[in-house]
Amino acid sequence: MAHRRCHILTCQVTPQLPINVLVLGVAVSLAAYAVTQYYRRGHRSELAAFVSLMVAISLWEVGGIAEDVATSASAKLLAVNFINAIAVWLFVYSMLWLALAYSNNTKWVNRWTVGAALAHIAGTAAVLAVAPEFLYEVTGLTTRGPVTAMGVGFDQWVALDRRLKLAFYITQLYGYLVILTAGVVLGQYLVRNRGSLYTGQAGSLAVGIGIPLTANLLLFTGTIPPELSATDIALAATALGFAVAVFRYRFLRITPVGRQQLVDGMSDPVVMLDGRDRVVDCNPAARTLVDAPPDWRGMAATGFFEPLPGSVERITQGGDEGSITAGVDGSARTFSPDVSAIRGGGDAPVGRLLVFRDITEQKQREQQLRRQNERLDQFASLVSHDLRNPLHVADSNLALAAETGDRDRIETARENLDRMETIIEELLTMARAGLSVEDTDAVGIAAVVRESWHHAQTEGLTLDLQVSESTTVQADRDRLLHVFENLVRNAVDHNDPPLTVRIGTLDAASSSGAEQPVGFYVEDDGDGIPESHREDVFEYGFTTTSDGTGFGLSIVQDIVDAHGWNVCVTEGDDGGARFEIRY
Repeated sequence: MAHRRCHILTCQVTPQLPINVLVLGVAVSLAAYAVTQYYRRGHRSELAAFVSLMVAISLWEVGGIAEDVATSASAKLLAVNFINAIAVWLFVYSMLWLALAYSNNTKWVNRWTVGAALAHIAGTAAVLAVAPEFLYEVTGLTTRGPVTAMGVGFDQWVALDRRLKLAFYITQLYGYLVILTAGVVLGQYLVRNRGSLYTGQAGSLAVGIGIPLTANLLLFTGTIPPELSATDIALAATALGFAVAVFRYRFLRITPVGRQQLVDGMSDPVVMLDGRDRVVDCNPAARTLVDAPPDWRGMAATGFFEPLPGSVERITQGGDEGSITAGVDGSARTFSPDVSAIRGGGDAPVGRLLVFRDITEQKQREQQLRRQNERLDQFASLVSHDLRNPLHVADSNLALAAETGDRDRIETARENLDRMETIIEELLTMARAGLSVEDTDAVGIAAVVRESWHHAQTEGLTLDLQVSESTTVQADRDRLLHVFENLVRNAVDHNDPPLTVRIGTLDAASSSGAEQPVGFYVEDDGDGIPESHREDVFEYGFTTTSDGTGFGLSIVQDIVDAHGWNVCVTEGDDGGARFEIRY
């Protein structure tokens, strides 16, 4: 056999040794990282259990390395007994501890259960110290090799020649039961919370629990001999499985805490981000808002929120500055993100919770209040200016008529008084037009059009009504009447007769393929509205005639807004003005 001299001891290198060293390095690294997180995150029980598990794997590999390099039967048996007395049971109980801590069952981790576990470890160590061959019958050493593994040649080495005793099977059976209990506890928790966990996260935990149990069952049933034990490979799988769970999914840091704050039933969209701004969880309303893909779990916030307007930084800052407007179920809704920190043990932040408050109605009320304030300003201006001018003219002409007896002065005064009456009527109409519509009825459009035509001064006009008698719209009838009256009067005031006014419906295909009204239009064959004026015609006081008030189309705009409709002006088929109102 090929031995190498290590100081005063004889040692050897086996094909198993690199595996032991590799697994030891992984376990030590993970243990060190978990220790830093334990102190950063507030001494959380699951982190302590994870550290204990990594320490157990490290001790297991240290014992394995000692067994590999030793060349005497007594030294090898000492290393194996160290593994069986300390490393194995620390691993088993740490696995159970981790499962209980992760599933929020830490009430079972108390001084009595911990004391019993420590007593069991100490008792096993004492028994093996007194009777080293309590678990095995050692007949000496056996020689193996030489072999070549992955291009590396290994000389002959010696292994412990042993036979498993009944005590080994009994203790191993107990260990399997403990690990199986841990698996059941963790499995029940994963099933209960399957909607809030990553698929990969559950898979990683299953690997961490299942692989060592499977490997040891193969040894327990005699499927593989002790000298070909796959335990070290299984330990590597356990370490790497939990490494994926920790470093990829951060399950120890955020999910149990954050999930308690996430309410699936909330109508407002809710999104939970981890410390690296990855989406840990979100409710159905949030997935609808961003049209999330099926694999949204673990997405970066930049990709998840990409469909929304504005930068992700502005959205995740929250408050009014981060408010967004997006389409939801076919309508525009405005949301204001409310951002709060998710805190773990020791009050340390481990992520963020974003609740998108629907402030659509609030914004609508603010807009309505703004318009009402603007209307008050306009009323004040009209009362102080537009009414004062005709009043002054009428007063002056009546005074002159009294002095001179000139009846033409009286006629001029009457015209100005009539203008004052018109302004007052339109002011009252405008005041009512901006009020929100509370009650609506199914109103026949054709009947309202004919009534408005009767009220308006339509001498020299021709009505081309292209609306069926059965066509209705949900509206406030009186205010809809004002819409048609003002649109018809606008055509009269800005065109010379003869003039044709055409009124019809805007139709669109429904899901069944049939045409259905989505609005109506009013157009004439007059001179039309210059494109440069089309954005201004709905402003209060905008007029292109000397005797106009500029209220008519602004009243139309207010009534349309109060119904939640939209109005626009364009060019008609015959070159005149065309007003389209869509529901």
